[in-house]
Amino acid sequence: MFHSTPEDQSAFECAVVGAATLHERRSYRSDGNYHRVFHLDDFDPSYPGLTVKYTDHVTLYPENLMLQHLYALACEDGDAAPHVPQPVHYFHPLGGWGCMGYIVMERIELCPVSDDELCVKAARAVQWLRTKHLPRGVLFGSLGESSAHHAVFQNSKAPLRPMFRNVALAEKYLNRAVFRARREWNQLTDVSLADDDVVLTQSDMNAGNFGVDPNGRAGLPLTLANFTLLRTTAFATAVSKHVFNADERAALLASPSIKSLAEARRFLSRTFDDSLGLDEDGNFREGRRRAAAESPGVTLEKLDVRS
Repeated sequence: MFHSTPEDQSAFECAVVGAATLHERRSYRSDGNYHRVFHLDDFDPSYPGLTVKYTDHVTLYPENLMLQHLYALACEDGDAAPHVPQPVHYFHPLGGWGCMGYIVMERIELCPVSDDELCVKAARAVQWLRTKHLPRGVLFGSLGESSAHHAVFQNSKAPLRPMFRNVALAEKYLNRAVFRARREWNQLTDVSLADDDVVLTQSDMNAGNFGVDPNGRAGLPLTLANFTLLRTTAFATAVSKHVFNADERAALLASPSIKSLAEARRFLSRTFDDSLGLDEDGNFREGRRRAAAESPGVTLEKLDVRS
């Protein structure tokens, strides 16, 4: 909570919402640079040193929980941790999941650095994240009942939230995608995640996410975390060279699971139904059971994710 009295808090929240409204108009009309992050004192100098991010509450609330978790971990590790902005306040003034949410956090002044230096710094942050885990009881994805985010999924978002409550269920979903992709690429093997550690990572590897934005950080099986670094963006590939040595990178790139994930990603990016015919409990929807039972190499028992 940023201010101690209800009156001060209300005034602060009104200032944030008013500044966000002005920023939205300015950013929306800008030339190709629309974004929902701004520095509060650009609009109201009475609140210096703060950054605001806003979007729909259902999307932003899990990011707020993740930022709080990362900040607590960074405080425990002191100078060994990257600089994580301190969360100051979160609110959603209208109530309910359909409203706008606002994260207010410490403003971090970013110094311009070369591309090479940014890759080195990002690699250090990724390596620190990979030593951390989600809180006890959270087995996969993000905090706050949010869908898992990863480049392998269509639009980088897992389609069936209940299916991703643990790694084994996610593995079964991904292997359904591998089975479908195998029609075009017969040499694919099933993805193996069950024995992976679940680590924190930056699942959206863009240079702009290594600043004040908590977006894209999630708990993922190590194979998916490695895929993020090796097979997603040019920036991720550059960072991976500072995370793995040449032999480690070559071995990971040759991994059957990494190859299968690449083809599953390609299939999921163009399929009309990214649920793959499964309902929220991981069972085949009515009308798909007979087709699944007749598919060679895949049985209903193999794809039953209720257990």
